[in-house]
Amino acid sequence: MLNIRYYAGIDPDLRKLSYAIVNSRGQLVRVQLAKINDKDLKGLPLVERACRKAAHLGSDVSLAFTAAAIEMPDVTYTGRTNAARRQDLVLLAAVAGAWKGSIPNSHLTLPFDWKGTVPKHIPQCRAYRDLGIEYELWGGQHKYAVPKLPKEVIVSDGINPGDWADVSDSVALALWCYRKFGGGE
Repeated sequence: MLNIRYYAGIDPDLRKLSYAIVNSRGQLVRVQLAKINDKDLKGLPLVERACRKAAHLGSDVSLAFTAAAIEMPDVTYTGRTNAARRQDLVLLAAVAGAWKGSIPNSHLTLPFDWKGTVPKHIPQCRAYRDLGIEYELWGGQHKYAVPKLPKEVIVSDGINPGDWADVSDSVALALWCYRKFGGGE
């Protein structure tokens, strides 16, 4: 009997926390998004709530993962140089740390390591193509892939088309994790 293993891609964010799971057969099996909708919440209180949510999500599913890749924010990758933007990245790093602390066998990775320097939509489109999933490109100047997921994929409620800008990164990162840590090509 084939032992199925699971690989997660996690895109931490302050307001949209998402992960995707690819199995050792190279199939997307789950997409999850948890939102923090309280627009009045800012700064450290927002980070604390995002960290609690990340830790909760991570502890719920951590036993199922063979490996998980968590995107770590990188100021040189984003080109964000002003102090306010750098501070946002510091806050986001705390959320990535909460994910890391809640998931055994998780690995922090920089954006450059898993997607290079190409625009966001390119690794997303490549991932959906490699997973055999149809998609459409949305967005104006900053495009992103919106998939037409098969009914076998478990998808959390409340994912709107605009959310896929972040969620599709989780999918691409999960496929990268499978290839890096599971030997899938």
